[in-house]
Amino acid sequence: MHANWITWAASTVVYDAGDTISFVFALSSLLPSIIVIFIAGLASSSTSHQRDAALLLLVGLCQNTALNTFLKAFIKGPRPISSMYIMVPMSSSSNYGMPSNHSQFMFFFITWLLRKASANHIPVSWGMWLFFLVSATVVACGRVYNSYHSTDQVIVGAAVGVINAYASTTPTLERVLRWLMFRLSPVRNFFTSWVTYVRL
Repeated sequence: MHANWITWAASTVVYDAGDTISFVFALSSLLPSIIVIFIAGLASSSTSHQRDAALLLLVGLCQNTALNTFLKAFIKGPRPISSMYIMVPMSSSSNYGMPSNHSQFMFFFITWLLRKASANHIPVSWGMWLFFLVSATVVACGRVYNSYHSTDQVIVGAAVGVINAYASTTPTLERVLRWLMFRLSPVRNFFTSWVTYVRL
């Protein structure tokens, strides 16, 4: 293999093979990617009345990721020193860990959903509240357990995610996101036009 070949960290999870908890936490780190796949499917469905709302959420998540990238480059907080990076060489979207992107993503996502539910007077059961909170917490804790981030990095990530989601669902910032959504709609429509050929 050529020396320039690397592992793409966005699709790679690292865990201790002798530690079941480490494995479970590694699986949990895939949750943001799974969420994006489901939202993208909803946004691209020609029969879904929620397709524009899903596209708006995708735009919000992209904005949230861009904010995380900026903050990491600005703060330049190093990731924890761990033998994991020596034993399993892999590329990373950033050598910096402050704030945690996974933690920020999860708390942005659940805060956005809860804000939208409140705005549209949709009741959220205690069971769903618990499910949201546990899911986000497991992902965040897993990043610390598997040495991707320090505790303060996931806490700051969670705080940034909550604040950003709250701000993004205010009339002013949501207007900007909606403008971006409408600009992206033709692109979405073109790349999903093939679904019209799916027939029984």
